[in-house]
Amino acid sequence: MTEANTAASQRRNKGFDATHQAIIAATVRLISEKGVQALSIAAVARAAGVDRKTLYYHFADREALLKTVKDWSSEQLTRGFTAKTPRAGGPRIFHGLFWRNPELIKLWIEDFLSPGDIRTRYPQWTGWSRAWRQTWRTMTRRLTQRSIARSC
Repeated sequence: MTEANTAASQRRNKGFDATHQAIIAATVRLISEKGVQALSIAAVARAAGVDRKTLYYHFADREALLKTVKDWSSEQLTRGFTAKTPRAGGPRIFHGLFWRNPELIKLWIEDFLSPGDIRTRYPQWTGWSRAWRQTWRTMTRRLTQRSIARSC
């Protein structure tokens, strides 16, 4: 590939990530508003401000889009329970992601209840559960210390 072709390709794909994220955000919004069952490729394309051809360029089909949304939400949740997140940040991320998007919870619950090993569907499951246990232990320890301090 020549330098001119490489530069043209980079210009053409410059907005790829932004478009990809816009499609994911539109999908999450539509799932929250109408549920997974009502989700269609045409509705997502309209909500994201792209045509269906562009959406299919990013995702092979509806199932691939839903898998990406599940992965995205899993990454968001994992981010809320890492050591780098401020103590108050984890619950805010969890609240913002799930309590404001109850249909997203349903999407996860279906995955959790389906047969097979959850770790194969969510590769970050082990890291997430480890971070969750650590956060839970820390919160429990602090609550116990506060309770003991108050009773003295």
